[in-house]
Amino acid sequence: KRGCTDSGYWYMDVNMVIYSRTRGAGAEPVVEKVCFGGQNKNVFTEIVLPAGEYTIALFTVGGAAMASDCTVKIFSANPLVMKPGRTPGQGTWLGLALLLQGAALGDGQSKRAVHFIHRDAALVRIHCGHTAVVFVAVNGSSGQALSLTMGFAVEAKDIKVESEGARLSSLVPPSTQKVVAILRPRKVGLFDFQYHWESQWLQEEGKAPPRAVASADSAFHCIGL
Repeated sequence: KRGCTDSGYWYMDVNMVIYSRTRGAGAEPVVEKVCFGGQNKNVFTEIVLPAGEYTIALFTVGGAAMASDCTVKIFSANPLVMKPGRTPGQGTWLGLALLLQGAALGDGQSKRAVHFIHRDAALVRIHCGHTAVVFVAVNGSSGQALSLTMGFAVEAKDIKVESEGARLSSLVPPSTQKVVAILRPRKVGLFDFQYHWESQWLQEEGKAPPRAVASADSAFHCIGL
């Protein structure tokens, strides 16, 4: 924080994610490295990559109110070509959020499936090893809140469903992501389960909100520790 001032101004946090594009329709980008700068005014990272096409996305956790310019310098052992690009995904914020999720789950023990429920929103199912299944709603809209209601078909004796509310309903503010439900095993075994969701944007004046209803199924394999 800048000293000797009453403005409450904080330095911009500069962070970056480096990813490579994969071939094939619907293939997710591969995260090569994520560097969180925090309060540091200068951020440096070093990485060795094979020849190919890569993208560097800069982002801040501080929010749009702290938007500012920054200078990026890239040092390469071989000549390279740089051009402006765009964060992949259904939208810029949504694409970046999914990229960072992929980086956080890079331990090889966690798997995920992404359902794009609207142009700027997604429902992510994350299998956390063999311990739990977590459902995360990602709202990439900059101005609309997302209403999401989920339902599950599970055997209560096998799996416990936990959520914020009794009706499995959640309100996800703009440009945020939120855990909406967690499935926890009650015993060791392999369990099938089905889930469905209904989502819609909050009503805008003079405009009917789009509504999405869909379902999917999966299996939960819980092993003893």
